[in-house]
Amino acid sequence: MNRQKKRIGVFLSLFVLLLALPVAGGAWTPQAGYYRGVYIGGDYGVLHLQLFEDGSLGGEGVSASREFSFSLQGDWTLEGECRFEGEEGRHFEGRLDEFGRLLGQWHWGELKGSFSALVQ
Repeated sequence: MNRQKKRIGVFLSLFVLLLALPVAGGAWTPQAGYYRGVYIGGDYGVLHLQLFEDGSLGGEGVSASREFSFSLQGDWTLEGECRFEGEEGRHFEGRLDEFGRLLGQWHWGELKGSFSALVQ
């Protein structure tokens, strides 16, 4: 009898979880806010980004290997796409996910790599 109750409890828990997934999945939208992260590859350093509710983006990157900072500006969409550029032709393209992460790739001339940032 106890074993059957456990099975029913597990079944009901899974059923409720499956019902909640479409509701939770449909409700997610990228969020504006402050994101902090790093970029690595041919150059490396930190990123400080502010995503504004109007879809614009501003911030600063600090190159640890070259010891200088550069401004960043760009935009992001409610679909999660994010593009921004820095001084001297640095290009960043990424995607916001439902966990508050911004993940993507960057390039600057011959140098390239990846970046990640997390909403704070």
